[in-house]
Amino acid sequence: MKTNKRFLAAMTASLLALTPMAATSMLIANAEDCTITVNNSVGGYEYTAYKIFKGDKSGTDPNYKLSNLKWADGFDYTNFISALKSDTTLSTTFSGVTDAESVAAALDTIKTDNNKLAQFAKLAFANKGTTTSYESTYNSTTGYTIPATEAGYYLVEESSVPTGAVTSRYMLKVAGTTSVEPKRPSPSLTKEIVGPNANADKDANTASVGDVVEYKLNSAVPDMTGYNKYFFVVNDTMEPGLTFNPDSVAVKIGNTDLTNKAEAGAGVNTTFEVQTGDAASGKTFQIVFNNFIQYNTTDYINQPIEITYNATVNNAATAGSEKDDANENTVNLTYSNNPNVNSNGGTAGEPDGPDEPGGTDPKGETTPDKTYTYLTELEIEKVDKANHDTKLKGAKFELTGESLQAVYHEQGIFKVAADANPAYYLLTDGTYSKDAPTTETAGKYVNGMGAVKYALVTSSDNGYDSINKVNAYGETDNTGKVTFGKIGVGTYKIVETKEPTGYNKLTEPVVITITATPSATGCTWSYSKDGGAAASSNSFMIENAQGSTLPSTGGIGTKMFYLFGSAFVIGASTFIVTKKRVGEDK
Repeated sequence: MKTNKRFLAAMTASLLALTPMAATSMLIANAEDCTITVNNSVGGYEYTAYKIFKGDKSGTDPNYKLSNLKWADGFDYTNFISALKSDTTLSTTFSGVTDAESVAAALDTIKTDNNKLAQFAKLAFANKGTTTSYESTYNSTTGYTIPATEAGYYLVEESSVPTGAVTSRYMLKVAGTTSVEPKRPSPSLTKEIVGPNANADKDANTASVGDVVEYKLNSAVPDMTGYNKYFFVVNDTMEPGLTFNPDSVAVKIGNTDLTNKAEAGAGVNTTFEVQTGDAASGKTFQIVFNNFIQYNTTDYINQPIEITYNATVNNAATAGSEKDDANENTVNLTYSNNPNVNSNGGTAGEPDGPDEPGGTDPKGETTPDKTYTYLTELEIEKVDKANHDTKLKGAKFELTGESLQAVYHEQGIFKVAADANPAYYLLTDGTYSKDAPTTETAGKYVNGMGAVKYALVTSSDNGYDSINKVNAYGETDNTGKVTFGKIGVGTYKIVETKEPTGYNKLTEPVVITITATPSATGCTWSYSKDGGAAASSNSFMIENAQGSTLPSTGGIGTKMFYLFGSAFVIGASTFIVTKKRVGEDK
C-alpha cells in the first residue's frame, strides 16, 4: 500500500511539473462531475479528451491525487509500454516499466525535461486505442469546455485548428475540475530598410538606378519542444527593379555569427543555404536553415535572429509617387507548426526546406512583410527665352548628382568608382578628363579638389543596356522636352553640353534639389530649381536666348556705311585741295 501511494505521489508530482507546457494534447485528472475548461477564447478550434488512466480522486485543485491507479479501459497500454521502451529518447528511463504505477514512477524522474515529457505525451496519444473520449463545446464568452464525467487522467488533443495556425503540443497536468492553457510558440519575421533615405518606419526609401538597398530581417529562435525536426525558411520576393546580391547575406543568432560557419574542408555553409532560381520555389531567393532544431537549447531559445542582405536598383525599376509605382520587396517565413507530427526528415541530401519532402510536413507561414523603394523623374522643357511657345529641339544635357551612380555621356557610360583606374573627373563644361584636379585647375572641375572619380565602362559591364534606360544624358525632342528618369533624392546639376542651333549655350548648370517623404502608402516628392521654393511639379522650363545677329556683307547697312564714308573722304579731299590753292594764290 505504501509502495502504491509512493507511485501515485510520484505521478502527481511529475504531471504537476508539466503544467506550464503548451499543448495540443493535455493529460488531465478529472472528477466525476467536473468539466475541463480550455483557456482559449478564439473560435475555430476543437478539443478532444481521451482517458489514459483511471482511479479514485482526492484532494483539491491544483493538488489532486489519484489512488488505485489503473490503465483506462480501451487504452492500448501494451503497445504504449513497448513504445516507451523502444523510443530512442525515452528507452533508458522506461526500460523497466511493467504497469501504470511503474510508468508513473519513471515519469517522475524526467519531470524537468520538457522534451522527454513531450515525447511521452506523443506516445500516449499514439496508443490511445479505443479509450473513452469527450468532445469540446465552444462559447464565445466562456471559451471551450470538455464535459468529462469520470475521474482519471485525460489526454486532451487540440483536434482541429484554423488553417495555418500553430498547433499546441501535448500538455500533461493533474486536475479535477480545472483548466488548461494551450500555448503555441511560433516565430515571427519583420523586415526593415537600413541606411540612407529610409523613412522612420524603415519600410520605405528612395533610390536611384545603381544604388544598393540594404535590408535587415528580425526574428527569434522559437521554443521547439516536441519537434523532431523544424523548418525555418525565409522567402523573399523582389520585383524586377531590384537585383538580389546573394553574396551579401549574413546571419546571426544572438552573438553567434553563422555566416562563415562552413564545414571543415567542404567549403560550404552548413548552417544555412541561399537558394535562387528553380530551387527557390518561385521566390527570388530562399534562406534555408539546416538542422534548425539544433538551436532548441536554453542557450538559443528566444535569442534574436538577425539576417542582412542587399539588392541593387536596376534599369527595370519603376518611378512615381503612388504605392503601385514602388519597387516592392516581400518577405515571410515558412516554419513547422505541429509538434505532434514527426517530420519525415525530407529527401536525403536536401536542405531543410518544407517543400523538399513534397510538402507533406505540417507548416505555417508568417504574414508577408513588405518594403517599398521609390524613384522619380525630372522633365526639362527647352524654350526660346523671348517666346516660350517656341520649343527647342536638339539641346543636349547631362545630369550629374550625389545620388546618381552612373552617367551616360557621349563618350560612353561613366560610373562612380572610388577605385577607378584609370579615373575620370567631371568638368564643369560637362566633359570628362583623366587629369586629376590641382589647386590651379580645381575651378574647372565639378566639386573642385573633391571631384568624384568615375570609371568609363560599357553597358554590358553594369546592366545599362541602352541610353534611354540610363537616361542621365539626353537630347530634347520636337516638343523641346527631355526626361531624366529613375533617380532619388539629392542635388543634381543639369549641364547643357550642346546648345540648339542658333542659340547661346548655357554658361551655368541648372541645379535641381529633390527631397521626399516615402511611406508604405506612397511617396511625396518635392523639387526646387536653383535654390528656389520647393514644389510638387518635377517639370522645369529652361530658356535659351538666340545668338546676336549682325548685318551681313552686301546688306543695306554696309552700303550706307560705304556711301557716307565715300562722301566724307571726297569732301575732305576737296577741302584740302581748295585750301592749298588758296594758300598758293596769296
